[in-house]
Amino acid sequence: LAFWCALEIQTVLEYYTEKHSWRRLIFAGMFCLVLLLSVSHDGNSRWSREVSLWPNIEKQDDRPWLPDAGGILYNDSMVLFYNVFFHNPHGPWRYALGFEPIWMTADNLKIYRNIQLTRFKNESYFPWVKIMTRKDRMMLIRQAKPQIEGLEWHEVKPTVWSGRLKQKEQQ
Repeated sequence: LAFWCALEIQTVLEYYTEKHSWRRLIFAGMFCLVLLLSVSHDGNSRWSREVSLWPNIEKQDDRPWLPDAGGILYNDSMVLFYNVFFHNPHGPWRYALGFEPIWMTADNLKIYRNIQLTRFKNESYFPWVKIMTRKDRMMLIRQAKPQIEGLEWHEVKPTVWSGRLKQKEQQ
């Protein structure tokens, strides 16, 4: 888009100004400034929303909200998986949704497809909640606290929520 705009402006400048005119330099400078400001502006958190700190097993505050050894991390997002995996490559847990949905167990894939088909409604996560143990965690990316019954939630990092079974429901 910027290249096309530059070509259009060049055509206009060639027609209305002389080749070595100060007007041409000022106009081109103004265009560059407007382009820079419009691209670099952080409106609606265009750039900063992606700068999220992900849970890390090395951080004491994050540890209770990551699965315990032998547990499973339930999630509905490949972005979440890749970032948690990148920051915890040797985490002693497994992932319900990992590198590719097709690698999921048949039961987890069925639950995951239902979550997608219901457009991530809270009720569609209940089959996972039902099979979770105290070692497991469910981690979701949400703007607000998930309202999935049976789990207590903690915002580990901005927009990253980790849920574990409530104390009375733990097995």
